[in-house]
Amino acid sequence: MLSRWLQRISAVLIPAMSKSIMAAASTKPMAPVTHGGPLSTRLIWVDCEMTGLDPEINRICEIALVITEGDLTPVAQFDPIIIKQTPESMQNMSKWCKKTFKKNGLLTRIAESNIDTQNAEEQVLKFLQEHTEPFTCALAGNSVYMDRLFIAREMPLVAAHFHYRTVDVSTIKELVRRWYPAKFAAIPEKKMCHRSIDDILESIEELKHYQKEIFIPLPEASSADSKPTA
Repeated sequence: MLSRWLQRISAVLIPAMSKSIMAAASTKPMAPVTHGGPLSTRLIWVDCEMTGLDPEINRICEIALVITEGDLTPVAQFDPIIIKQTPESMQNMSKWCKKTFKKNGLLTRIAESNIDTQNAEEQVLKFLQEHTEPFTCALAGNSVYMDRLFIAREMPLVAAHFHYRTVDVSTIKELVRRWYPAKFAAIPEKKMCHRSIDDILESIEELKHYQKEIFIPLPEASSADSKPTA
């Protein structure tokens, strides 16, 4: 079952990412993407709410972004865009999403939205271009590979702007849970609102916790320590 799911994900992700780069290249001249360009320390935090987890039938219905410096200092915030869904997309929405989005108000906002996916992509891309260079900033978030997968399929120009590297806070969480259980117990509690901007801000706070408690800077060597010995 798992192997078949992974095969389906690979079958979608690889062609979608290839198409996204080709689509971006066709709009204006860009330098060849070999190693993603000079890597910036800035992070592009993204969170999408989708109508389900199957990229073949489900769609992005909300997206938000935050740009931070590498030390997690905020640079800019892109407030959530809610994308209107087709009747088919609403029919394919998972039961969990229908229940959750009804509770948090997103279901009503989707019905009221007049923004389509193309318009959302244009706005997101404009924001990214104002604050980051193409192919230089890693994507960040919790289990953000799934967001990348959907973005690659539905917003190829946006997907092509990201560096291929990823800072997945969920990976760090799983390692801390195994190696530093006491620190894991002190992780900031999440509200679990399942709204894009709330999820991003909570992901940043979670990484700040790891930054403070796990990734402790080593003391700088004193001048005496740095002198070569005879």
